[in-house]
Amino acid sequence: MESYKDVSELQAGTLLKEDVYCKTKYPIMRKGTELTLEHIEVLRVFGVNQVKVEEKLNNSDETNPDTSVY
Repeated sequence: MESYKDVSELQAGTLLKEDVYCKTKYPIMRKGTELTLEHIEVLRVFGVNQVKVEEKLNNSDETNPDTSVY
């Protein structure tokens, strides 16, 4: 699931869903980057307010695929 998040709500480990540009010809961060606390601080310094992110799946979603009985 993808959504836009305020930089103030970001957590380390969140994945960027699209490149982030900020008054630059080239992106300051690339799509697919797994954010660290340092990345989040850079976004703040550049004045970025929101970024498009990929929400992490819960561990239960990954480890327990369909458990239906046939």
